[in-house]
Amino acid sequence: MSFTRQFLVRLCMLIFVLAIALAIGAYPGGTWWDRDRIGHSFWQNFLCDLLHNPALNHSPNRFGSQMATLGMLVFVVGLCVFWSIAGRLFCCLPRLSKLITIIGAIGTPLVAAVPLLPSNRFPRLHTASVTLGGLPAILALVSICLGFYFEPHISRMVRAATSGFAVLVLTCLGLYTREAVLGGASLRILPILERIASIATILWVLTLTRTVELRRKRTTSTNSFFSTTT
Repeated sequence: MSFTRQFLVRLCMLIFVLAIALAIGAYPGGTWWDRDRIGHSFWQNFLCDLLHNPALNHSPNRFGSQMATLGMLVFVVGLCVFWSIAGRLFCCLPRLSKLITIIGAIGTPLVAAVPLLPSNRFPRLHTASVTLGGLPAILALVSICLGFYFEPHISRMVRAATSGFAVLVLTCLGLYTREAVLGGASLRILPILERIASIATILWVLTLTRTVELRRKRTTSTNSFFSTTT
């Protein structure tokens, strides 16, 4: 069962990347700072801009918005599956393991509201989905980050990477929340941080999924060794 879930996480991440690539290729153009821009800007378009139909330059974007919605929904499914196995990283902290599984797997589906409520049609609900919908996943991430420092089997590299990733995600969410509350012009650095955080999320999820897989193999081989010796 665990192997199947690990494969499903990887499959969801792959589908997400392919769907977003198609959405980027189909995006007619426009950013929040340059509505007349032709085509997608990797560093100046938010991922949520891909959900717009019409696009920010007022051109039709039906196929691209459909691909973006599909990719983001599949990504949410992958995260839910990921949280269901992430707790296995904690051998010495069983309570934390259960907490992470519950918070992550049950709370992450709230993020599905983000692609289902695009900002061009539901501006307030979209903002609420981004700022509030991701809180359970953020709590699970922070719990993992702190728990790694009490788990002796986690390498220093994974601990450091997770800490840096958590700081990046919290910074993005904090800047977005500040902008949503105070209003005003959007910060140009925000889509850049969002894009970096999106790539980092995929790499982090795949890295920890691989870590869970390696731990399962070591546990299986150890159990097999003791069963043969006895």
